[in-house]
Amino acid sequence: MQRQFRCEEWTFLLDGRVFEAFHEGTDTNQRYHVDHLSIESKPTDEGMKIRFGYRVSGTIMGGGRVKIPSAQILEFQEFVDAAIAARTPA
Repeated sequence: MQRQFRCEEWTFLLDGRVFEAFHEGTDTNQRYHVDHLSIESKPTDEGMKIRFGYRVSGTIMGGGRVKIPSAQILEFQEFVDAAIAARTPA
């Protein structure tokens, strides 16, 4: 079963151990193995801003930035928790 999260012009898909991000208006998608996915978030007055991609020397590279409205924060957190749970055990 694939998990999906949609917010504004972004659609995120978790297919097993692969995280995919689709942005409306583009013909490409971004794919990350969950072991290499990095996500940072910052609270805002309207919800939170996230940045996703892969981490290189402490900086997130590639990926994108998304604003998550307050009403969708819990749903997004559950989606991210599923991606983290799919990582290879350390």
